[in-house]
Amino acid sequence: MRLDFAGVFADALALWRKESDLLVRIAGVFFFLPAYAFRLFVPVPQPAPEAGEATAEAAFAQMVQWFTANAHWLLAERLVELFGGAVLFALLLAERRPTAGEAMAAALRRLPVYVLVYAAAMALIAAGWMIFILPGLYLLGRTFLTGAVVMAEPGRGPGDALVRAFRLTQGNGWLLLLATMVIFSVGYFGAVLIGELYLGLGLEGFVGDAVRALLDALGATVAAAVALAMVLVQTAAYRRLSESRPKHGI
Repeated sequence: MRLDFAGVFADALALWRKESDLLVRIAGVFFFLPAYAFRLFVPVPQPAPEAGEATAEAAFAQMVQWFTANAHWLLAERLVELFGGAVLFALLLAERRPTAGEAMAAALRRLPVYVLVYAAAMALIAAGWMIFILPGLYLLGRTFLTGAVVMAEPGRGPGDALVRAFRLTQGNGWLLLLATMVIFSVGYFGAVLIGELYLGLGLEGFVGDAVRALLDALGATVAAAVALAMVLVQTAAYRRLSESRPKHGI
């Protein structure tokens, strides 16, 4: 089945309109709060305004040092976000609508498989990127539905879930890559605007702690919106593709 690009986004928007109250509550806890806390307590080092090779090397060394020092916080934030995504998939893709507590319990049970499949997908994408950029981009589209498969089809192990995701996305890899790029591009431009405002105010010396906290909150809101949009579009795409490729016999 070939997906209708506009139709997938229309389905995602319909899901948002129907479940917005619940989605905001869960995204606020599992997407916004971790991102906001990270920004508040682990500030990203600001690059020096001067240009030049020496400055670029120093900035790169600074970023490597920052990633090394904060790897555990980055991992913790990502795990919370993955758990939040699993909760949302459990709510949106279950045959019988679970309560929030039941969805969290299901997400907790499936979290090890969810994380393993996510890590495997990221490793495949990284390998494809290193071989040549296009294979990595294509694999980003082909692994697009891994999270939805893990939560919608709980009988599958990590390898089986990854294979199922590949089979579901057959013929739609580039389209799903485009969907991913659209979502992240919107989020990227939002983050850039906030970053420019942050640096601009900082250069003028008018940014106090309260304004910094507000800008950090805006950045976390953008990050949470991107994560939520990804879940909604994955849900819409999975629903359409699973209808043409049923769970049994795959």
